[in-house]
Amino acid sequence: MLDWSKAPNYVAKCYITPDGGFNMNPSHREEVYNDIKHQYEAAHWAEEFNQANPPKKIIVIQCYVIEFINRPGSPVLGCERYVDGHDKYGEGFVKHNSNSGV
Repeated sequence: MLDWSKAPNYVAKCYITPDGGFNMNPSHREEVYNDIKHQYEAAHWAEEFNQANPPKKIIVIQCYVIEFINRPGSPVLGCERYVDGHDKYGEGFVKHNSNSGV
Protein backbone atom coordinates (compact mmCIF):
# COMPACT_ATOMS: atom_id res chain seq x y z
CA MET A 1 0.00 0.00 0.00
CA LEU A 2 1.29 3.46 -0.91
CA ASP A 3 2.16 5.69 2.06
CA TRP A 4 1.35 9.22 0.86
CA SER A 5 3.08 10.72 3.92
CA LYS A 6 6.40 9.61 2.41
CA ALA A 7 5.60 10.37 -1.25
CA PRO A 8 7.76 13.03 -2.92
CA ASN A 9 4.95 15.49 -3.61
CA TYR A 10 5.59 18.55 -5.75
CA VAL A 11 3.76 21.81 -6.37
CA ALA A 12 3.51 23.31 -9.87
CA LYS A 13 3.12 27.07 -10.02
CA CYS A 14 1.70 29.28 -12.71
CA TYR A 15 0.75 32.92 -12.93
CA ILE A 16 -2.73 33.99 -11.85
CA THR A 17 -4.90 36.20 -14.04
CA PRO A 18 -6.59 39.31 -12.59
CA ASP A 19 -9.89 37.37 -12.35
CA GLY A 20 -8.23 34.59 -10.31
CA GLY A 21 -7.81 32.08 -13.13
CA PHE A 22 -4.66 30.21 -14.11
CA ASN A 23 -2.45 31.61 -16.85
CA MET A 24 -0.45 28.88 -18.58
CA ASN A 25 0.11 31.00 -21.68
CA PRO A 26 3.24 29.76 -23.49
CA SER A 27 4.30 33.41 -23.91
CA HIS A 28 5.28 33.40 -20.20
CA ARG A 29 8.13 30.95 -20.81
CA GLU A 30 10.83 33.61 -20.28
CA GLU A 31 9.26 34.85 -17.04
CA VAL A 32 9.09 31.30 -15.64
CA TYR A 33 12.76 30.68 -16.44
CA ASN A 34 13.69 34.05 -14.90
CA ASP A 35 11.82 33.15 -11.71
CA ILE A 36 13.77 29.88 -11.50
CA LYS A 37 17.08 31.68 -12.12
CA HIS A 38 16.31 34.13 -9.31
CA GLN A 39 15.53 31.29 -6.95
CA TYR A 40 18.86 29.62 -7.76
CA GLU A 41 20.62 32.95 -7.19
CA ALA A 42 18.90 33.27 -3.81
CA ALA A 43 19.99 29.72 -2.93
CA HIS A 44 23.60 30.61 -3.78
CA TRP A 45 23.58 33.65 -1.50
CA ALA A 46 21.85 31.70 1.26
CA GLU A 47 24.69 29.15 1.13
CA GLU A 48 27.24 31.98 1.33
CA PHE A 49 25.39 33.44 4.33
CA ASN A 50 25.14 30.05 6.05
CA GLN A 51 28.93 29.60 5.85
CA ALA A 52 29.20 32.35 8.48
CA ASN A 53 27.44 29.94 10.87
CA PRO A 54 24.47 32.17 11.78
CA PRO A 55 22.15 31.12 14.63
CA LYS A 56 19.45 30.26 12.08
CA LYS A 57 20.33 29.10 8.61
CA ILE A 58 18.48 30.10 5.46
CA ILE A 59 17.17 27.33 3.23
CA VAL A 60 15.90 28.09 -0.26
CA ILE A 61 13.83 25.31 -1.77
CA GLN A 62 15.24 24.03 -5.06
CA CYS A 63 12.92 24.61 -7.98
CA TYR A 64 12.59 23.27 -11.48
CA VAL A 65 10.81 23.99 -14.75
CA ILE A 66 8.35 21.45 -16.11
CA GLU A 67 7.21 21.61 -19.71
CA PHE A 68 3.91 20.25 -20.99
CA ILE A 69 5.13 19.07 -24.38
CA ASN A 70 1.75 17.65 -25.45
CA ARG A 71 -0.16 20.90 -24.90
CA PRO A 72 -0.41 23.65 -27.51
CA GLY A 73 2.67 25.86 -27.33
CA SER A 74 4.35 23.53 -24.78
CA PRO A 75 3.69 25.78 -21.74
CA VAL A 76 6.10 25.68 -18.79
CA LEU A 77 5.48 25.94 -15.05
CA GLY A 78 7.73 26.37 -12.05
CA CYS A 79 7.82 23.30 -9.81
CA GLU A 80 9.19 22.62 -6.32
CA ARG A 81 8.89 20.04 -3.56
CA TYR A 82 5.82 20.39 -1.37
CA VAL A 83 6.80 21.44 2.16
CA ASP A 84 4.43 20.58 4.97
CA GLY A 85 5.85 22.89 7.62
CA HIS A 86 8.87 20.76 8.59
CA ASP A 87 11.82 19.22 6.81
CA LYS A 88 13.11 15.67 7.27
CA TYR A 89 15.13 16.79 10.31
CA GLY A 90 12.10 18.25 12.07
CA GLU A 91 13.15 21.81 11.36
CA GLY A 92 10.28 24.16 10.64
CA PHE A 93 9.92 26.28 7.53
CA VAL A 94 8.45 29.76 7.79
CA LYS A 95 7.35 31.65 4.71
CA HIS A 96 8.46 35.25 5.17
CA ASN A 97 7.09 36.71 1.93
CA SER A 98 5.23 35.92 -1.24
CA ASN A 99 5.28 36.97 -4.86
CA SER A 100 2.34 39.29 -4.15
CA GLY A 101 4.16 41.10 -1.31
CA VAL A 102 1.77 39.78 1.35
